[in-house]
Parts: sequence; structure tokens; C-alpha cells
Amino acid sequence: MYTVDVSFLLDIVVTFNTAFYDQDNDLIDNRHTIAQSYLFGWFPIDLVAIIPFEVLLSGVQGAGDGDLNPLIRIARFGKLYKLVKLIRLVRMLKIMKVMKNKNHVVKKLNKLMDLDLGCERLFFIFLIILMINHISACLWIILATMITDDDSNYAGTWLESFYADGMHGAEELYMVSFYWATTTITTVGYGDISGTNNAERVFCAIIMLFGVIAFSFANGSLTSIIQNVDTNNARYEQQVSTLNDIYKEYCLPLELFNRIKKTLGYKKEKDMANLL
Repeated sequence: MYTVDVSFLLDIVVTFNTAFYDQDNDLIDNRHTIAQSYLFGWFPIDLVAIIPFEVLLSGVQGAGDGDLNPLIRIARFGKLYKLVKLIRLVRMLKIMKVMKNKNHVVKKLNKLMDLDLGCERLFFIFLIILMINHISACLWIILATMITDDDSNYAGTWLESFYADGMHGAEELYMVSFYWATTTITTVGYGDISGTNNAERVFCAIIMLFGVIAFSFANGSLTSIIQNVDTNNARYEQQVSTLNDIYKEYCLPLELFNRIKKTLGYKKEKDMANLL
């Protein structure tokens, strides 16, 4: 139950003791500077994310005293803390960007799996799409739980029909929500799951607008990647073919031939990195 909270707490401790690179690409290892940067950065959100609001407010909700009715109503906002936890997930997008450029683990995986730069870019786009779908799915469930006081069947929300069918498990509801997020963001929109109240309809409209933009951007990026990779590979093959012809016709020294070929290979990788 508290695994995520404990992991976030450990992340706070690690972050206070982790050096980082600033905008000038200088390594910052001074503890005071690290702490100051973190305190005025992600620390407030990280701190709120590990506070167990539901546990603290459960006593208020179970009090049942007439004088505590205002607090009981306020306790309902304990569900809002889940939104703060979701904000933490946005950091994974930044982490993936850092991993792409500097993480030695990713480089080793690329060598192990023999991925070129194009496949690497596709892989990270896929991870970002999965993360966006996950966040949207969680928000879709949280929205339904926040707009009603009926925790037995969530009447008046999209969850009501699924609760009526006996789908009470968190895993089942998550898969349904993830399915909705995927079909909505990818602009497929089968319509079998839709908003049943104004708040859900507004949220659906926002996700659909975001989905059109994101899906169009993803399609454009994939097309550009494929075109750039094909063009760069064709240019390299033509240069190597020309080099082979020169080697045979003018009897170039083998050492010079190999050095030129390695240079062309290096230029290909550099051009690919610039294109992607």
C-alpha cells in the first residue's frame, strides 16, 4: 500500500545527494547548491506526494460527530492528493530525455539490441505515448471518484455501468480506462465509453483536442524519422559504392581505404544524430 510513498521518500533523499548539470553543462556537486535548487524546484510537489492524506482524513470521515460535518466534507478532497502523485509522473518524460542523451545504461542496451538512432527515437516516442495514455487513464478514473459522494456504485459517472456489471477490481477498471484513453488520444473513438455528466464531457473534449494535436505530431515525427533514416542510409551507401570504385580503379592503399570508410561511417552517424 505504501510502496509508492516509500519510493518517493527515497527519491527525495537521493535527490538531495545527487549532483546535476546546469544550463552551461557544468557539474554541480556542492550540497548547498543542490539542496537550494531542489527546494525551489520539485521538492514541494515531492513532499506533498508522500503525505498519506487518505489515512490522515480517514479518522475525520469515520468520526460521525455533528460538529465535524464541515471537516467530513473537506475530507472528501483527500482524493485530490492523487493528482499530485500524477504530477510526479511528468518527471519521467524529463528522465527519458536525460537517459536518451547521457545514460550509459541506454547506450549499453542499444549496443546489446543493436538499435540504430532511428529505432531509438521510435522507442522513446512509444514510451512517451504510453506515459500520456497512463496519465489520462488515471485522471479519467480519479475524475469519476471525485464528482460523486456515492462510493458504492458511483452513480452518475461513467463508472456506474461497469460497477453494475460487477467490475469492481482496480485492475479491470484501469484496463477499461486505459482502453478509453488509447482510443480517444489516437482519435479512434469507438464511443462505447463516454462522459455521462458535464465534468466528464469537458474532460473528454480536452483529451480529444490534445489527442488530435499529439497524434498529428507523432505521425509527422515518425514520417520525418523514416524519411531521414532512408535518405541518410542511401547517401552513405552511394558514398561507399563510389569509394569502392575508386579503390579498385586507382588501387588505393588498403589502410587509406579503411580510414576513409570509417570516416564516412562516422559522418553518417553524426548526420543521423543531427537529423533526429
